[in-house]
Formats: sequence, C-alpha cells, structure tokens
Amino acid sequence: MINNFLIKIKNNFIIASSTSLFLLIAEQLFRLSNPLLVFNLDSHKVIVQFAISFTLLLLVSKKAIQGLFTFILIFMFMQFLHFNYYGTWIFPLEYLLLFTKFTETLDTFSTVLEITVIPILIMLPTSLIVFFLLKKLNNQRVTLKYLSFVMILFLLFIPLRVYVKKESKKGARPNIEVSAIVNGVETMGYFLGRIAPQKLFGTGNLSKNIVKTPTIIEKTPDINIVVIMGESLTHSKMSLFGEQDITTPNLDKLSTDKNFFKQIAFTSGIVTDVALPSFFNILYEPDSTEQIISTNTCLFKMAKDNGFETYFYSSQSQIGLAYIKSYLCLNAVDNYMDGTDDTHELKKNALDEVLVDRLENVNFKKSNFIVLHQIGSHSPYELRYPKEFAKFKSNKDDKYDRNSYKNSILYTDYIITKIIKTLENKTKKPTYVFFTSDHGEGIETHRGHGNLKLASNYEVPYFVYTLNVNNRFKKEVNSKYTSHYKISKQVATTLGYDISNMKHDENKYVVCGKDLCGVAGYLELYVDKDEIVKKRIK
Repeated sequence: MINNFLIKIKNNFIIASSTSLFLLIAEQLFRLSNPLLVFNLDSHKVIVQFAISFTLLLLVSKKAIQGLFTFILIFMFMQFLHFNYYGTWIFPLEYLLLFTKFTETLDTFSTVLEITVIPILIMLPTSLIVFFLLKKLNNQRVTLKYLSFVMILFLLFIPLRVYVKKESKKGARPNIEVSAIVNGVETMGYFLGRIAPQKLFGTGNLSKNIVKTPTIIEKTPDINIVVIMGESLTHSKMSLFGEQDITTPNLDKLSTDKNFFKQIAFTSGIVTDVALPSFFNILYEPDSTEQIISTNTCLFKMAKDNGFETYFYSSQSQIGLAYIKSYLCLNAVDNYMDGTDDTHELKKNALDEVLVDRLENVNFKKSNFIVLHQIGSHSPYELRYPKEFAKFKSNKDDKYDRNSYKNSILYTDYIITKIIKTLENKTKKPTYVFFTSDHGEGIETHRGHGNLKLASNYEVPYFVYTLNVNNRFKKEVNSKYTSHYKISKQVATTLGYDISNMKHDENKYVVCGKDLCGVAGYLELYVDKDEIVKKRIK
C-alpha cells in the first residue's frame, strides 16, 4: 500500500511540476517581450505556482481540474492583452466594467488586434502542452475527497477578509512585480469584497462622470517640462518657507529670481500610493479609480499624445514602485528607469543624485516631459544623503530624528539646484521646472505620515521655476495655497491643453487618506483668501 501511495504522489508531483514549469515560462516570456516588465523569476514564485498546480491536482474530478486550468490559461491570456494595451494588470473595478461596458470594451480591443499577437504566440502552445499533460491524469494519483469544499471556503475567505477589514488595500490595485495569476486572485477578491458590495448596497460612488481628455490647443510646444516629485517633505522644515535653520540655502538664493514662484500646496493624499496616482491623473477627489483606468487625464498619456518624449526616472526601488506603476499609464512612458537600475537590488533605493545623471539620457532637441521621482526624505532619514551633508548632528535623545530629517532636506536642496544647473547647460529651450512632494512628514509630535489630522502630513512645498522664458505663474496665481490638483492642471496647460472642462470649487481642497477610494477617510479644507477657514474629516 505504501508503494502504491508513493507511485501516486510521484505522479502528482511530476504533472504539477510540468504544468507549473510551462505556466512560469509563459509569464516570463511575456515579461521579456514587454519593455515595461522585467524577468523576475525567483524561488518564491516557483513555490507558489507549484502549490497552486499541486493543489488542483488533488481534486477528485478530472473535469474540474481541466476546467480550473482552462480558467487559469484564459485569465493569463486576458491579463497579457490588458498589459499590452494599458501597461498594467487588470484593476478590480474593471471586472465590473467588463460586464457593464462589454460592447465598448470589445470595440476598443478590436481596433488594436496587434496587441494579441504575442499573447497568442505564448499562450496557444502553453495551453496545448498543459492539456496534453492533463490528459495523463488517471486514477494513479493522490486525491482528497473534500478538497473542493475547502477550496471554495478559501476563495470565499479572500473577499470576506477585504469586506471585514474596511481599510484593507489588499488587491486594491495590481502589483506589476507579482504574477498575473496571483494578481488575479487578489484583485478579484477586492472586487467581490469591496466594490461589488458598494455597488449592490449603494454605499460607494462608483458612477462618477469620467472627465474627457482636454482638447489640445497648442500642438507640441517646443519646450521642456520637468516635474520633480519629492518624497515625505513638509514645507515647514525648509528655510525657503521660514524654517530658522538654513536647510535650503541654494533655493533660498534662487527664490529672489523673478522666474521663481512658490506656494504651500495641499497634497492629494497622505501616502505615496494615493498621492502619485492622484497627481499624475489630475484627480480632484477620492473614489476616482474609473478615471484612472480611462487614462483620459493621465499626464504621461496627454504628453505623449501631444508629441512630447516622455520620461519617468525614479530613485526608488523596483519593489517600492510595484503598486504605484499601475496608476501611471506606463504605456505612454517612452523612457523608464528606477533605483534598481542603479543599485541592482530589487528592494534597494538609490540616492537622488542618479536623477541628475539620468538627464544625460534626454534628447533635448525634442519636446520633453520629464518626471524625476525622489526618495527624498523618506525614513530612515539618515540613509537619504551622503555623509558630507550631515551638517546637523544627529541627537540620540531626539526620537523624531529631526536633524537627520533636516540633512535630507539639505541634500534635496542640492539635488534640485544641480538639476536646474544641468538643464541650463543642456538646453536653450523654454523649460518649466515644477517641484512638489507626494506628501509631508510629521516630525514634531508624530513621526512619519498617514495622519489626516496633522498639517505637516498634508501641507507640502510647491514652486515653479522657468528657464529661457518669463514665469507666467506669478500672474496667474495669487493665493498663499494651492493643491496637487491645481498643480497638475498647470502642468496640463503647459503641455498645450485647454483644461476648461475640468471644473472644481476654487475654495475647496480635498486630501485623501490612506486609501485611494476614500474608505480610510479624507479631509476637506476650505480656504478664504490666505486663511484656512474650515477643516472637516469625512
């Protein structure tokens, strides 16, 4: 009997290993075919895929096994199609849109049949091989009688967990660095646990009007637009905005230039994976996922559609950007590099000076839209600057490590001015430099970010500096305050678009909490002239 069991388990192992191998090869081939993805096979992915295949082969019914593998193969094919078109795996909300806007979706894909070629070339032979292997299934394998019920309970647990944990973001957005299958399980769980109940019980606002892409009124302006996106930087610790210690000596000098203009900005969100999607998709309020999916107001796409060469250079690591990249319509990014390209480690950030070096890759003969994304002042602060910038000595008794934070700002000041000097040497074109931070940082009563009650978390610096052209923004903006939303619209205007179709309350500002959909709360701020007259957390 023991020998018979060993023979059966051996058969399970062989078929599970074989099917896993070809499914893993299929995804890695697709990754190699797409410039936005990288080969990322590791032991963890091998183990996860083998566990899935091995578990399925324990089912009693051969038809059930074949049906589930068919679903996996079809789903991988759909994920590949989606990535070729949108530059990301499928979002949770798109499971709903697939049914409610099926004809529109089908019409869209019918116009871009070329994106199906590589997925078909990869998945057709993979499917044939997998089904050839599954035909080998017989009674000479180990089965578990009640496994199907356990699997159903497990699949029900995934959306139930999301439903119960109201602020859970598990599956809320695709992770580019995780496999198509795992992404599918997580995002489907989020759809069933969060989006479907909201739609069913009317507790969410999933039917917002989608803003159409603004109209181009200036075709491919012969300019450069550079957006420097800081990290965890609150304006109040910058001498540029009144800090007594000199933390921004270079920007302090530059601020006397007639082409320099600064304001305090309200961030779109108090964490990075809310703030960046909101900024680069020009979102005014929470729960605008459908707007993001449409890519209508994605700044990268708008730039590319108007003839700009597009760049996204980050000093943050590949893993650190895994979720954020899904929101940036990367298919419209011509040139992409992150910190891992410098450190050669998936989880290791680079120092921000790599952003200066990467300007060497820019063809300044073209019209360029360049985003330089910093690691900036993200904790631990002492890792964000070279030793020579340790002007403020670290105090071990200071649990907020304020001096290390100030040193990181001192380094950011150096980086920004070095970027500007590099631009001055590289181009004589009109060049617009926008700077803000994704969110602020609490270093007085709370360390870190993510707190809607702290102004240091949602008030960030903003300035615009122009080279080879007069700065028009001084004339356009007179208020002490602005917002990510308004800055994004200024960028869109500079890109050559008429943004008059993008309406909002001029005196109302919205700051989203830790969840892009607003389920973790959001802050409404009302400003009269230069004063915040009302705050309300909802």
